[in-house]
Amino acid sequence: MSNLEMMTILFVCSVCAINLYVSYCVLRSDYYGPAQKAFQFFLIWLLPLLGALFCYSLAKPDVSHKIRFRDDVPEYTGVGLHGLDH
Repeated sequence: MSNLEMMTILFVCSVCAINLYVSYCVLRSDYYGPAQKAFQFFLIWLLPLLGALFCYSLAKPDVSHKIRFRDDVPEYTGVGLHGLDH
């Protein structure tokens, strides 16, 4: 097996792994409806690398809204270390 064949196999396996991961992210997302998920799956597998990167960039809002804020951190009161903030 030549180096070119090995690199091609590695590239194809990497693209498939990325597509599977992004498909999993889209599948688990509660942010999108069934029709939009179907369109994203179509896009991911029709345009393997570009579609996956595009759909992954769209999946980020779903990740950011799951960040939990700590309840024990007090709210900002407008008073800094040196008295009132102006």
